[in-house]
Amino acid sequence: MTTGDRLKSLRKNHGLGKAEFANMFKVQAQTVAYWEKDTFVSRLDKLMKISKHFDVSIDWLLYGSNKPDSDV
Repeated sequence: MTTGDRLKSLRKNHGLGKAEFANMFKVQAQTVAYWEKDTFVSRLDKLMKISKHFDVSIDWLLYGSNKPDSDV
């Protein structure tokens, strides 16, 4: 699962459309579509807001895990 997949899952699991999600984080709906397709990754400040709003870690958004990678 990619970062885009996790963002899309969060959005859908909370019953939000792309436009509604975009408005929450002050971006355009097309930007959300790009995030979800992994065309580009959100800026860190947006990821921080998303993680706080949905009570998930940035590690989970980026890597699908709350545990640090032991190889880092």
